[in-house]
Amino acid sequence: MTDEFELYKKTIARIYRSDGAIVGSGFLVLNRHVLTCAHVVADALGIAHTAQDCPEDLVELDFPLLAWERTQKVQAKVVYWKPMSPEGMWVGGDDIAALKLEENLVEDILPIGLVMGKYAWSAFKVLGFPSGYDVGVWTKGDLRDFVGNGQVQMIVLEQSDYYVEGGFSGAPVWVDTLNGVAGIMVAAEPAESEKRKQVKAGFMIPVEVLRECWCDLEPCIKPRILETNIPIVQPLVTEPSSNQKIAEILCLLDYKQQEQEFRSAIEECKEGAFLVQTGEERIQRWLVRRLAKCVPDFKQAYKLSIRIRSHPMRNNFDAFWQEFKQDLGENLNREMVIQGLAEFCKTKSVIIVIYGISCLDAEKVGKFYAFWSDLVEKVSSIPRSFRSRLVLILAEKNSATLSNKLLPFSFVQPISINEINETQSSLKLTPLQKILKKDVENWLAQEDVYSKLNQTDDYVQSIVENDIPGWEEKPLEILDEICYTVFQIENGITAIEPYWKLAG
Repeated sequence: MTDEFELYKKTIARIYRSDGAIVGSGFLVLNRHVLTCAHVVADALGIAHTAQDCPEDLVELDFPLLAWERTQKVQAKVVYWKPMSPEGMWVGGDDIAALKLEENLVEDILPIGLVMGKYAWSAFKVLGFPSGYDVGVWTKGDLRDFVGNGQVQMIVLEQSDYYVEGGFSGAPVWVDTLNGVAGIMVAAEPAESEKRKQVKAGFMIPVEVLRECWCDLEPCIKPRILETNIPIVQPLVTEPSSNQKIAEILCLLDYKQQEQEFRSAIEECKEGAFLVQTGEERIQRWLVRRLAKCVPDFKQAYKLSIRIRSHPMRNNFDAFWQEFKQDLGENLNREMVIQGLAEFCKTKSVIIVIYGISCLDAEKVGKFYAFWSDLVEKVSSIPRSFRSRLVLILAEKNSATLSNKLLPFSFVQPISINEINETQSSLKLTPLQKILKKDVENWLAQEDVYSKLNQTDDYVQSIVENDIPGWEEKPLEILDEICYTVFQIENGITAIEPYWKLAG
């Protein structure tokens, strides 16, 4: 085993319930930060797995392989919370939590971080703490590949090895070919019938999803590292198109109404707030990125995006100011953030995207509105580049009661593009409800798209004549069909979504 593996073992944490029972695992991934599953924290605190509000109670944990003869229990605060959906379903990166240690450890321990790389069909090993095994048990097996919800399937091959079951949740999954951690255990498949009793299957949340959900992980994610005894094999054929390139090509898919309204508004007004509505949450990131790219000097712009449902500002609004600490410094307050963003606006655009601000209570929405109003007033009074724009995008699901939840914001929807003028600084874009089949055909015909498909004319013609007519015009389904059919991506839109993230 490598030195890195020895370090990995010391970072593994046991997480306890108040009565001393072990409920799962986690690991030290950043300085004083432990990554685990949200349902493990929920079990530790005795709350529902679907509880949406970030818990305020402390969680108790220790590091059993750091100093097994004198383990030190420490308390930790929940600082990131992304539970399962209220319906109890795992969707696109749910069931993730991060804990911050409230005290220093007696012994020094270095965080392990995570490794990006290709790991499908690779061997894994993991330590868990199932019922009756408080000291932990190791098991091993093979990773399979992504399944439809973004998780990676895991299989324990040998019947003599332990099942991945309750107590393994939150554990870091070690992959030898990467010489590092590829993700965390999230679920085991229950053997509820005789047919399934011999199947030792589980699932992992991969690094790609963890990175997408909790932006603080970015500094500790490493490129693929191979052990010295593993030869590096050059691929025979370079992939013609990466998922990132496909994500950019999909942003060329036209939906004229929203884009024209947005472009007209930012041409007339240098500061503006925009309400973007979609029928499905998963389509919001694609729409927001497409619109944001219309902002002048988009690549150099200061960009921040926050998903409110899993953000600590739902409980404490002051957590919002800390989103800017990487660029503006520590111990920020309202005035410091406004001043810092105004300085940015002197030379470049500032784009702030908030997903689901309607999740906040009325008082917190009011505080955010006051911050935005004062920021607009500050920025509009200073000299700045002619390309500079101050843009706020609020992304929400379509709802008849949404206007009341967003007060005191008051968004207007123009009857026509020509009606947009410099006095309209808060605009409600036409909600995205459909992507027409004709729009897909026109998109495929664009030179920038068609030249990058790497398909024969007959194949594309067949898609237009035989596949597209049967597609539903719901935006999410259209994008999913394009991923599966046009680009032949096995995991559909799930593999592409991370590349639409704006920032944060």
